[in-house]
Order: sequence, then structure tokens, then C-alpha cells
Amino acid sequence: MLVNVALREFQVLPELSIQPHPCSMKNVGFGFDPKTNDYKVVLIVNCTCNEAQALCFPRQVLVYSSSCNSWRKADDTVPSSVDVSIIKSSINTYVKGNFHWLAANFVPGDVTAYYRVLCFSMFDEVLHEMRLPSCLTVVQDSDSTFYELASYNGSLSLIVSPCKPQEQWFDVWVKQDYDNDNSWTKLLSIRLVAGIFKPMGFWRDGQFLLDDCSGQLVLYNPSTHNIKKNLCFYSETGVDKYFSQTIFYSESLVSVIDRG
Repeated sequence: MLVNVALREFQVLPELSIQPHPCSMKNVGFGFDPKTNDYKVVLIVNCTCNEAQALCFPRQVLVYSSSCNSWRKADDTVPSSVDVSIIKSSINTYVKGNFHWLAANFVPGDVTAYYRVLCFSMFDEVLHEMRLPSCLTVVQDSDSTFYELASYNGSLSLIVSPCKPQEQWFDVWVKQDYDNDNSWTKLLSIRLVAGIFKPMGFWRDGQFLLDDCSGQLVLYNPSTHNIKKNLCFYSETGVDKYFSQTIFYSESLVSVIDRG
């Protein structure tokens, strides 16, 4: 459903016209198309069971238009021969009219992961690829490194941090020119105190929203190195934090009901 928090409205989206395989992975994005003044939801459905079922249930890209209140099939321009797995994100990443997902090719029997970015344009409703920094495209032993896309001051960014709790650091790469894959620059390298689980996004004034090991959200200021705790306590278990997600939004008076 679409929800406007400021107006306290919600709109249940119509049912899909397809029946995905029960093992399908579903990835959702949301954004605005200023050319048509339309809010859109994009859904990528991937069958992840095995090769035979993937052939019977090929990847589909569906788009919901709030002005039409309906779903339609979009072009999927990423070659079907490219076997990519979209990685579940903790941060919604809508930047420059595109929604972004981190994706990887995991080679069976190999510890090497080949990373890339999948982008969906809200303008022309096309799915395309974007390269990561050349030094980070191929990652050995991917289980030891955590990658996350985010929006940093309106630019696409990449957060790189270790999966090992005893190592407390993360690097921030920013794409200075959105249309140039060679414009990735390492902007920050942050060293943190113990107990931080993973970065969860960027707050105002260059501050970072982080997730600590006890299930709390904390705010970190890289200029003063101050950490503000007790923002939100959402889990006492060691499981839920792996599926937690941060969503930043701007208040709007645009109704989500009967926009057509």
C-alpha cells in the first residue's frame, strides 16, 4: 500500500496480474516521475529456486502508477543471461529519478562476489546497470564485507563495512557525477567505538544513523565523534536487526487516494 504519513492516508494497491513462483524474490522501489507528476512503485520478481524453474518463471519488472491506479509490465533491459541476485537493502535509495539496488553474482563454489548496481528509471521505466568503484567491483570472501547503497546529500553513495563485530569501521564512497561511472570517490573513512552493528543511513548535517548490537538506533557525528543513543529501541533479539530498514521521507500534502 501507499501511505501518506502527514495526511494519515493509505491506498491499497491493486492485485498483480501475474502469479509469481512461491520461491520468487520480490524487490520493491518507490519514486516520483516529475515529467508526468506521477508516483510509481516498481516491483522486480525473480525466481531463485533453480535454473529450470527460473526458465519457467523469468524475471519480470512491474510498475504501478498512482495516477492510473494500475500495474503494467516494464522493459527489463538487463540481459537475461546475467544471473544477478539483488541484495536486500536496509536503506531505500531513490536518487536522481532512479531507484537503486545492490546486486551481485555469486559464483558457485567460489568465494568471489561480483557487485554492480541495478537502477530503475522512473522517467522511462527501464532497468539498467551501473558500475561500482573499480577497486570494489570484485570482492574476495564476500561474507566478510558488508555493502549498502544510500543517498548522501542528494548523491548516490556506497557504504562499505566489515561483517565482523570486532572490527568497527566503515568507508563512504560517493558518486560525484551521477552519469559517470568513473566518478566514484572515497569521501570518508570512519572508525567507531565497539558495539556498532552496521550503518543505517545518513541524517542531516553529515551525521550517520547507526545500528548498535543491542538493537538500538544511535546517531554519530563524524566531526565531533559524539554518539547520541536511545533514539529507538526496536529489538532485543539477535535476528530482527538483520531485516531492519531505515526509510527517510519528506512530508507531502499530495493525497494518495484517487489521484486519477
